[in-house]
Amino acid sequence: FKYTPSYKIKLHTSIEEMTSDWQRIDDTDFLPISLSLGIAFRPNSKTTIGLDTVFVRWSDAIRITKDNDKIISPYLSDTVELHLGMEFFLTDKIPLRIGLYTLEDYVRYKDYIYGILDDENQDQTFLTIGTGYQFKHFGFDIAFSDSHLLSTGDKKESKFSYALFWKF
Repeated sequence: FKYTPSYKIKLHTSIEEMTSDWQRIDDTDFLPISLSLGIAFRPNSKTTIGLDTVFVRWSDAIRITKDNDKIISPYLSDTVELHLGMEFFLTDKIPLRIGLYTLEDYVRYKDYIYGILDDENQDQTFLTIGTGYQFKHFGFDIAFSDSHLLSTGDKKESKFSYALFWKF
């Protein structure tokens, strides 16, 4: 028995505007730009290993409050996120996914107006596990993420996510 792995490496980059918790009001407003760079490695037909990093330029963002007031804040820091994961197909339709990712705290101050320094470390490192099932034209994914084990910061949380998707 001789094993010969097939090596396929993919590179990707993207520049996009972050939209969670932010919105556009007019053409003069701008949101943080993110730049990502990643690589995927496929040692065999059932396994994919991916690594990417995301740079988010929070320092150029304009914050929109619930009352639609704009806050131009010099108190936001640029962040770099790291994502590492592996997907292994147990069968042709059932993947098992494990990974980790980091989230850096982008808020330097608790109070934008008075400049009160944020002394809490909100950086987090999440450990993730997930699976799913793929039918012919659609499927579902479920995942669990937790930052209690690996985070050194003050903030720790657990997240459960799910997705339904349709293949065209």
